[in-house]
Amino acid sequence: MRLINAEKLIEKTERDFCYPEAYKKMVEEEPTAYDLDAVIQQLEGLRDEHIDMQCCPYVDDDEMSCVQCYMKKAIEIVKSGGQLCGEGSI
Repeated sequence: MRLINAEKLIEKTERDFCYPEAYKKMVEEEPTAYDLDAVIQQLEGLRDEHIDMQCCPYVDDDEMSCVQCYMKKAIEIVKSGGQLCGEGSI
């Protein structure tokens, strides 16, 4: 998958196509593949999260540090494009 700039695509259709409104509507109806604002909000939530170490699934895991756990969560957020399911997913 690759991300595109929908606004620039709409501008191009307005210049180059006979029926730009139809193309504009089609582009606007497409779902968001990557929501940068949601990704940033989730990463900031992860940064500001207070962790109860007694609830940490890795508390007795010698191979997973807190930093590694947070990096794993951050990677999941970025990969999801802000589309993580449910509240409290981080």
